[in-house]
Amino acid sequence: MNNADEPLSQAATLIAANPGLIRGVGPFRLSHQVGAGGMGVVYRGEDPRTGRAVAIKLLRSDHGGQAHRERFMREASALARLRHPAIVEYIDHGTTEDGRDYLVMEWLGGTTLEAEIRRTRLGVTACIALATRITAALAAAHAQGLVHRDIKPSNIILPDGDMDQAKLVDFGIARERGAQHLLTATGVMLGTLGYMAPEQACGDPDIDGRADLFALGSVLYECLTGEAAFAGEHPMAVLAKILLDNIPDVRLLRPEVPPALASLLARLLAKRPEDRPESAEIVGVALAALAHDPGTESVSSPSGLTLQEQRFSSVAL
Repeated sequence: MNNADEPLSQAATLIAANPGLIRGVGPFRLSHQVGAGGMGVVYRGEDPRTGRAVAIKLLRSDHGGQAHRERFMREASALARLRHPAIVEYIDHGTTEDGRDYLVMEWLGGTTLEAEIRRTRLGVTACIALATRITAALAAAHAQGLVHRDIKPSNIILPDGDMDQAKLVDFGIARERGAQHLLTATGVMLGTLGYMAPEQACGDPDIDGRADLFALGSVLYECLTGEAAFAGEHPMAVLAKILLDNIPDVRLLRPEVPPALASLLARLLAKRPEDRPESAEIVGVALAALAHDPGTESVSSPSGLTLQEQRFSSVAL
């Protein structure tokens, strides 16, 4: 499922132009619409108790269905459990007087990583720093049993354009591992095709955090090269590349990329989950080593773990 905008109904368009028509959004005041997606409309608003600007996401009244409502509320529940500086901050959620569900988050002024990649070429050091921060966010989510399932440049916000303050947003299709009630049926593809792992593209309902790591690898590749890791003229061409094609060595397009980073990127984008790093924490350790010494080689041991991963495992044990 891509988060492409859909046309609003006449009633929804009227409300979008006059947010004051929406009543009972808790204590919050709506200002103006800033975006619309498949399930929700996002407004900028204010918390009158603090004077703080907030983002208010409302479930679209013209795009209903119990499944969408459950998914919307699962996003709210997921965010409420997550407190991390690299994840958009949850503030509140509830139901309006006319029965529409809403989710209130911190307001993030700035731009998306997608827009930044289109605007300029990112430095290698900046790419490592960004990947480190998003990896930390993923580690926090995975520790709560949550798989984001839609890691992509447009879901990474750079407040005030600051790469060091990057935040992960949109947990709308996040899935809790081991949940008894699944909103995703077996064989249904859910996510954004150009960034999803092969097992996710095949509709495997039991994916784990390693699918997010694959998506992180796709984002990192795009940051380093300015080109999508998997692209095609139509969805089936993209799907074929995800399932069958290995990406070329990133250094062919960016020779200054350290060998250790190229090695880590190749492992993140491995087709089989078992060939990727086992966890976001392990990726974080490897990235920290790169930030400290970009020239460090990522040497594999007979067990298949890099030296950085062996160090992490030793500490954990």
